[in-house]
Amino acid sequence: MVWIAITIGVMFLLSVLALFVGIWQVEQGQETAEARLRAYIIESIRPTVTPREQGSSGKTILGRLIARFRRSGGTSAVARSLALANVPLKSHEFYLLRVGCALLGFVLALALTRQWPIAMVAAFLTSFLPEMYVSNRHKKRHRAFQEQLVDVLTLIVGSLRGGYGLTQALSLVAQEMPPPASEEFGRVVRETALGLSTEQALLNLAQRMESDDLDLVVTAINIQRTTGGNLAEILDTIIGTIRERIRLKGQLKALTAQQSLTRYILTGLPVALTMIMYVLNPGYVSGMFQPGWPMLIPIGAAISVVTGFIIMGKIMQIEA
Repeated sequence: MVWIAITIGVMFLLSVLALFVGIWQVEQGQETAEARLRAYIIESIRPTVTPREQGSSGKTILGRLIARFRRSGGTSAVARSLALANVPLKSHEFYLLRVGCALLGFVLALALTRQWPIAMVAAFLTSFLPEMYVSNRHKKRHRAFQEQLVDVLTLIVGSLRGGYGLTQALSLVAQEMPPPASEEFGRVVRETALGLSTEQALLNLAQRMESDDLDLVVTAINIQRTTGGNLAEILDTIIGTIRERIRLKGQLKALTAQQSLTRYILTGLPVALTMIMYVLNPGYVSGMFQPGWPMLIPIGAAISVVTGFIIMGKIMQIEA
């Protein structure tokens, strides 16, 4: 019976993979040079889709579904998340990865527990693993960029005082700084080489990184290029402001360290206690995981623990 269920799960996995391969082939056939350059073109000058292109994408049911999903903004949101995390995947590849993780979790849980409800829950949870990875990578990259920002501005100020222009200073940052600063400022240099103004390329950088400090820097640079003034002195003042904000954030982190540790201890304590009780008395604990009403006990406990973890995290958040 178990092998029949596993065979059905594998067949379902292959069918879903075939579906996404078909979607990938359709999207590959529609990809053009304009689509590849779309990341470097601002919204106001992006070319509109012609009726001929709409007709070509709507000849089949699959093409109409893809076009409808694109219009809903699903692929653009995923593409933005992947770009922020610097993950070299396309939208359809990311969706394929999510489906593969879900089906892998379903098959493994079904093989280990032989219970369909647990396998469905495992498939639902494992489907979020790629999204969690992208979100975690985005947070780490954003944190690393914030830590490099003062060094980046110091290098730009030194370049400006040495006689370089702003574009040359940005190119020097792309060459000398480690990632992610070198990657992001390198993209700014490439955008200006493709025809965008320096102001627009810096605005695109601020939108990608979502940093208040970088917004302040970009606003100051764009205003200075319009009204004039000594950009090196302006950036020097901003460096002092950013350093003061970093000092305040460090103080807030030290003040909330005990609460953060308590959050993780209270979250991990029920899990650790359950594992210890299972080692001491397996029959007593396994009774809660039997099909039927007893399953509501661990499910409710898991929901309560996750909810408490999220609420404690929200309480500790302080806008600096």
